[in-house]
Amino acid sequence: MSAHALRLTVLVDHPAGLHRLRRAFRGIAGSNAALQVHLADSWAEAERRAKAGDFDLAVVDPSFRVESGNAIECLHKTERLGALCSPERLILYACRPTSYPALLHELGRTGFSFLSVLGVDDDPDSLLRMVVRAESRRLLREHLTLRGPHIAKVALSMLLQSLSGWPPATTVDQLARQVGTSPRSLRRIAARGGLAPPTRLLACGRILDLTVLGHLGVRSRDPSRSCP
Repeated sequence: MSAHALRLTVLVDHPAGLHRLRRAFRGIAGSNAALQVHLADSWAEAERRAKAGDFDLAVVDPSFRVESGNAIECLHKTERLGALCSPERLILYACRPTSYPALLHELGRTGFSFLSVLGVDDDPDSLLRMVVRAESRRLLREHLTLRGPHIAKVALSMLLQSLSGWPPATTVDQLARQVGTSPRSLRRIAARGGLAPPTRLLACGRILDLTVLGHLGVRSRDPSRSCP
């Protein structure tokens, strides 16, 4: 992992949600050096930061400063931000989930892999594990895409989506089931796409989890549970 701090933009205004995020980040050793958190004031500011490449990840409440009940506007704003920086860089933090059940279902179909729900799975450890998981998968995508345009887009997208999934795949058989194919077909798809064998990709994902944990100074956590 590069030496620069993990740059995190937060688009959350719910008091309880902000409190939980602060508790999650408080436990990071040397947070000033390892983690830089910026609280965005508006969707427009978050979009400007996305266009400028000013953050690695963003924690986003889809209902942030959107008129109550307007789920369509929530969806459009979240999708627009995801399109500017790629959905994999967004960690959705649903702070008003009972108001937008259909919205969360729709967002799950549009490429967003990481979701936490206020009062359900947003304890400090879970939030921190989700950040670690999202960052390690961002680095994995960055590493694989740097290998060149010969990598088949479908293979890259399929494998990264499954490697980011929950529960985390730890064997090729589990990974194949998440993708919806057989282990043999998965190996063939990876080979044709110019990717490393699935066993090496699984190992790479785990190593990246450990690397991000170490970079943030959270060495006591179990990376095998570092998932939403």
